[in-house]
Amino acid sequence: MFTRFVPEIEAAMRLNLSPRTLQKFRGTGRGPVFRKFGRRVLYDVRDLDAWADQAKRRSTSDTGAQA
Repeated sequence: MFTRFVPEIEAAMRLNLSPRTLQKFRGTGRGPVFRKFGRRVLYDVRDLDAWADQAKRRSTSDTGAQA
């Protein structure tokens, strides 16, 4: 299966975040898994989807922890 890697701008658009937010998340380890080839940062779209799925909530008091 073909793995699709996307650059930071496309990853940010896919997650509805700014590229700067993704940069901050990379620095703190809060963001999606990424790959770095030289200076180039790329994201696997499956990793982006998995990271976004972790943010699912049913209510504002939902912490996201699975029981």
